[in-house]
Amino acid sequence: MNNIKVAVVGAGISGLTAAYKLEEKGINPTIFEKEHKVGARFVNGEAMMHIINLPITDVFYYLSLNRELPLQPTLPIRKIIFYGPTNKATIVGDIGYITIRGNHERSLENQLAKLVDSPINYNNKPDYQKLKREFDEVIIATGDPRTIKKIDQWQQTDVSVKIIGATIEGKFNPTTVKMWLNHNLAPQGYAYLLPFGHKLASIAIATPHDIVDSKHLWSNFLDQLDFEFRIKDTFQVDHYEIGQTKTQQFDNTYLIGHAGGFVMPFLGFGQFSSIESGILVSQAITEGKDYNQLTDKLKKDYKVSLKLRKLFAKMSNNQYDKLVKALNNRVVKKMFLQRKINLAKIIGWLSTPLV
Repeated sequence: MNNIKVAVVGAGISGLTAAYKLEEKGINPTIFEKEHKVGARFVNGEAMMHIINLPITDVFYYLSLNRELPLQPTLPIRKIIFYGPTNKATIVGDIGYITIRGNHERSLENQLAKLVDSPINYNNKPDYQKLKREFDEVIIATGDPRTIKKIDQWQQTDVSVKIIGATIEGKFNPTTVKMWLNHNLAPQGYAYLLPFGHKLASIAIATPHDIVDSKHLWSNFLDQLDFEFRIKDTFQVDHYEIGQTKTQQFDNTYLIGHAGGFVMPFLGFGQFSSIESGILVSQAITEGKDYNQLTDKLKKDYKVSLKLRKLFAKMSNNQYDKLVKALNNRVVKKMFLQRKINLAKIIGWLSTPLV
């Protein structure tokens, strides 16, 4: 087993997870990364909410205890405030975690990089056909579908998103997340605020990529923020594709993370599923298991997430307002916090009288 030659293309969260788990089994993969370092992109905050990943009730506890992957979140989420066009709802409790991504020492990417012993070949975009010939196994973890399209394994793009965001300086409650559901701010999408701490936060709006007045929407969103802040830096992603691959394993090749179709369409959640795919691919290689079968649950989760995304995209501002109002209901809050009911059932129940 130690003599197996494995290539990992991409040093993001899925690729580095795969490398770390392979090392545990005595395999030292060759890692390729197109950028000059791990996390060489904009810094942003992301959320990992307990309700999204059911039946797993605490992702970091699960990763540490069940997967022996010692990652740490940046902050807990103790309060989430939802803003509709006119209504507002606040839920307080054990909601989830805030993580940092990108060029930051505490980002998930950099945490994983510190766990991995294998050297990373930076500024390197290897030829796939050459890798197939020279390595026993090839793991593609490039973080986007472009490579997958080149090798004709991309099945379809289900959602294409434009994201405009910024890191802002101000005074924040570090455990409070804010989310806006309002077509006037983010048509067929959403906006959010995620703190890094008391003085820094990540804000963003996410809409379909073909929305033409994105600069106007961004300006409107900034005007909605009812507190003093200063923009530290901004970022924009014009065409973030979320979709599905034809397969996750073929020949001696495995597709993981975003490249494997494991970013969830509903709200763009994909951290846990990407990490999990990295763990599963190491099992497939070291234990001789079928990777396509191992990822069945992730693919089912994707289908549910896509249905939720389509449902939200069809809702009007009036329906958003009714949904936010419903989140103030004591029973609904309990359902949100108890983590015993699948999110699809909750959304379906809430939306029944609205659509």
